[in-house]
Amino acid sequence: MSYPDLQEHLSNLDSAGLLLRIRHSINKDTEMHPFVRWQFRGGLPESGRKAFLVENVVGGHGRTYDIPVAAATLAMRRGKPG
Repeated sequence: MSYPDLQEHLSNLDSAGLLLRIRHSINKDTEMHPFVRWQFRGGLPESGRKAFLVENVVGGHGRTYDIPVAAATLAMRRGKPG
């Protein structure tokens, strides 16, 4: 399945219950990579994996960013969403 744009892909993941929206602050320098890696290396079964949309991104020195970050949206599972 392919989508013409990222917004449609995220919407379809969300509708299928496969998108985890994170609204609290996540530090892009220290928390984002381990947070996403945990589901792949931490023993979480493939059936429990989700894509992430971090809506409140901050940097290591307190800088805030206006743009959310989507992670693990393409490789969270094999096959089609849902």
